[in-house]
Amino acid sequence: MEKRKQIKKVIKNVADRISLINTFYYLGVALIFGLIAGLIVTLTAMIFPVIYEKTYVILIVSVAAITALIIALIKREKMENAALKLDKEADLKERVTTAYELIDKDDEIANAVISSAFSHIQNINIKKLFPVKINIKKIGIIVLLLSLIVGLSMIDTPSRKEAKNKEEIAKIINEKKDVIKELKKEIKNNKELTDEEKKRLNEQLETALNEFKKADTKEELAKAEEKMLKKLEQEASNIDKNEELFKSLAKAAVDLNNNLSDKEKEIAKENVVKKIDDAKKAEEELNKALDEA
Repeated sequence: MEKRKQIKKVIKNVADRISLINTFYYLGVALIFGLIAGLIVTLTAMIFPVIYEKTYVILIVSVAAITALIIALIKREKMENAALKLDKEADLKERVTTAYELIDKDDEIANAVISSAFSHIQNINIKKLFPVKINIKKIGIIVLLLSLIVGLSMIDTPSRKEAKNKEEIAKIINEKKDVIKELKKEIKNNKELTDEEKKRLNEQLETALNEFKKADTKEELAKAEEKMLKKLEQEASNIDKNEELFKSLAKAAVDLNNNLSDKEKEIAKENVVKKIDDAKKAEEELNKALDEA
């Protein structure tokens, strides 16, 4: 029984070793094809504007590498194939293969074959029989492709400037979307507003969002922003019965102002809230004075 376990263990180690070698092979091939595809993207980006060029290149190479690992996992070396390859590499005349086929049998022939195979695999060096070979040519191709991608990606062309501009616009639009999304949530949860007021505010915000999405240049974005700020200010001035919503609209207007830095926005929002509170306090004091009079 011990001999059978040892034979199975040796065959499994061989299967794992061959699977590792195959994994490196698949990974090398996948990286070459992935980097070629990445190089095509890089060359295309030099002529035509490609938004998120670097992200696409990294994604393509990553997908290629992950695909290679999945294929290697699916095509793991089987035990019977590993036994056959061990016989071939160690010149064991199919002793291990035959022993593996008879591993579950318990008769004189099976025991004799298993004992013979066991004696021959005692001093086998699996790493020596199945070395992980370094393919210099393949590594050279990978390094060359990677160098070309990095080098070409550093060349600033008009199309890259255009793509960078579009990336910045897309980033700003996403920031606007987040602000509008939060504002919509506040409007939805506000119990003091009527359904008609909520509908009107949401329509205004949706219109503003569509204007942002249509913007292709910073100039168009600035126009959409200016239009949005005016609408927010108008709506905020109309809703004087709801102080918290007034503050939310005012702070949203500050957030949507692309001319301010993050620090300036925080200071501006604090000032806006302070002005609203001061105005509210002044109104209350005036009403109190009028009542007393």
